[in-house]
Amino acid sequence: MRDTTPGDRERRPARRRPEIEPTPLASPGTQRVLELDRVLALAAEHAASEEARQGLLEPHWLDGIEELRERLEQVVECRELLEHKRSLSMLPLADAASALEKLLDSPTWLDGSELNELAAFLELVEEVAKEVGADLPRLALALERLAPLPECLAMIRKMIDEAGQLKDKASPELHRLRKDFRREEGRIRGRLEKQASEWIQKGWITDAGLGWRDGRPVVQVPAGAGGRIDGIVVDQSQSGRTLFVEPALSLEHRGLLNRLEQEIRREEQRLYTQIADRLRGEARVMRRNRGLLTTLDGWLARARYAIETKGELPRVTEEALLEIREGRHPLLLRTVEVVPLEMRLGPRERVLVISGPNAGGKTVAMKTVGLFVLMIRAGLLPPCAEGTTLPLVETVLCDIGDQQSIDNDLSTYSSHLERMRGVTEQSRRQGLFLVDELGSGTDPEEGSAIAMSFLERMASSPGLTIASTHLGQLKAFAHDTEGLRNGSMSFDEERITPTYRYVDGVPGSSYALEILERMGLPRVVRDRARHYMDSEQKNLARLVADLQARLAQVKKKLSKIEAREIELDSLVSQYRERMKSSRKEAREIKRMAMQEASTILKEANRLVDRTVRDLKKNAPAPEEVRKARETIREKDRQLEKRGKKLAPRPRRQAPERLPQAGERVRLEGLETPAEVLRVEGRRIQVQAGIMKMSVEMSRVIEVLAPEGPRPAGGAVRHGMSGPASARLDLRGMTGDEAMSAVDAYIDECMIGGLSPVTIVHGKGDGILRRVVQEHLGRFDCVSSFRRGTPEEGGDGVTIVKVDS
Repeated sequence: MRDTTPGDRERRPARRRPEIEPTPLASPGTQRVLELDRVLALAAEHAASEEARQGLLEPHWLDGIEELRERLEQVVECRELLEHKRSLSMLPLADAASALEKLLDSPTWLDGSELNELAAFLELVEEVAKEVGADLPRLALALERLAPLPECLAMIRKMIDEAGQLKDKASPELHRLRKDFRREEGRIRGRLEKQASEWIQKGWITDAGLGWRDGRPVVQVPAGAGGRIDGIVVDQSQSGRTLFVEPALSLEHRGLLNRLEQEIRREEQRLYTQIADRLRGEARVMRRNRGLLTTLDGWLARARYAIETKGELPRVTEEALLEIREGRHPLLLRTVEVVPLEMRLGPRERVLVISGPNAGGKTVAMKTVGLFVLMIRAGLLPPCAEGTTLPLVETVLCDIGDQQSIDNDLSTYSSHLERMRGVTEQSRRQGLFLVDELGSGTDPEEGSAIAMSFLERMASSPGLTIASTHLGQLKAFAHDTEGLRNGSMSFDEERITPTYRYVDGVPGSSYALEILERMGLPRVVRDRARHYMDSEQKNLARLVADLQARLAQVKKKLSKIEAREIELDSLVSQYRERMKSSRKEAREIKRMAMQEASTILKEANRLVDRTVRDLKKNAPAPEEVRKARETIREKDRQLEKRGKKLAPRPRRQAPERLPQAGERVRLEGLETPAEVLRVEGRRIQVQAGIMKMSVEMSRVIEVLAPEGPRPAGGAVRHGMSGPASARLDLRGMTGDEAMSAVDAYIDECMIGGLSPVTIVHGKGDGILRRVVQEHLGRFDCVSSFRRGTPEEGGDGVTIVKVDS
């Protein structure tokens, strides 16, 4: 190695190669270019606890196909928990963070507000343990060591009220001391008020009301009369005209009150310490519960982000296979209407060359692919449709954007070559390699030659490579070379604007001249540009445009054929199900009818045998003969009735016309007439009594005539009884469903004379509670409503008083 002097280093700055480490899944630079940090920040917004937020912002990459699938399935189960069951709020975990730290890491006592935060945390543990059951097997397995502590929770709720104060019944001693304090305070207040009244009569003060300064009773005295009042000046007004004086009578008794206050504080501190020590005895369980809920908070945050972005679970494979269905870049969902990405690559063709117009979406498509591959490794569901397949890669490298380095004395193209070198070095690994504007930045002939050599090398890589280009030679090379595939972003030539839709298997034109025209450059410039354009390039551009037009027509026809095939498959499936059901029903009817007919025949035979025996013994009376004949005729009628059941049923006739909103209909399988609320294509939304449902139009048997005019004096409900229960459960309903149920229930309570009643809406985030209570305020018959006591259900219920 040649030695260099400091002067040499100053004259020629040392060149440093870009750091492309072989170990990490993606370098910080790659994550930044693909904007993974922004996606993680958006997902972290849904976490309640700081630990879960940090876990999302600095993800631990999931490694191994089994671990990856298991964790992504957990996110799916969390989404099911949030969508189909009541929403879990993890805020108690965040609120109790400091109280938990104080309890578990220091031997001090906790005050009432901190204990209430711990109680909410313990309630969250119980709620999660209850909600996560056998229907969510992966979550149940991950949280199997979650251990509720009902005794600790009951102890806190028994001793601490909702305001965070110790209850009087927390101990007999505290109850006695507070009772003595209130009695003494009341006695002193009475004497002070009496003395203040005497001072008013003497004209020394004008207001007999007692005020308080620093916990001491005071009266307001004009500054000039201060010397007449026997007491101590505690404070004065800003103007100095009013003095706040504690009467001497209060001073005489304050010693006793102070002593009682000190004893109360000592007893309260003893109780707080006792509760903390009892909780600290379960420190090991509480630490484990906190860790499990923190982990759950992170997965629930991922699930909420998946709901927000419509993320789906992709199939993850160790093969070099990529198939994206309706992929949408998550950062674009908040700003623009995203054109879904449909792309397939591998395992035979592992290099994709994307071409097309500038600003047509090539870079966005590449970033979407790279981002999806990194999102699943961070435990996030990418926004795509079912059927998406993503590879489990060892590394993700990208060369996107202008990253020239002034410090390293590298030009844009030199910097590009440095990154290409890093990609080539890693090509032996099963990775995802993204290269933007391949072959640009230098002479087109030389750039194309270098790019073709690079693509040829990457075609033999076990990984997948996606490169964008404008060079026509690379499009032809991708068409002729095994292992390479063309793709393009389409362009609307009529509107002269990109469509941002990916077209597989066909190279795309850059449409530079068309864009030139859209930008409004002078016509002479456009015409001369067309003149200078090589004829071979013109033919290639024309060929590409023609291929794209034909491909669009073929895809349109294929789309229609696929839609018809789906419809046909559905009809065939419905026909087979109905045939199967009809055969089963016919067999059952026949079996039952044969069994009943056999029973009737046996009874008839026994009757005939008995009648013959009677005839042989003695001649029957006319009345007996008549009865025997009538019995036989009855058996014959029964047989005829069974025969009718075996006869084919007539087909039910469809109604003469389709129902409209506001009309009443009779539905198959429902005796009560229903009112049509809304018509939605082949389905209608109806209400029968208090029940709302959506049914197929085919279930309509008859459209009923309008009801006659109602009697004057308003609508009257006849024959209604009160509700079957004094408790209405709304949990799991939407706001609209809950309001409809409350409407019907309150009407029935009013008519039936049932009051008070309990409406159960659950705790959750309190949204359903607010909806119900706001709705109750609109009823004239509801005289009052309140939150339930802890024994009645607390925040989870509302107690309603209904006037009949």
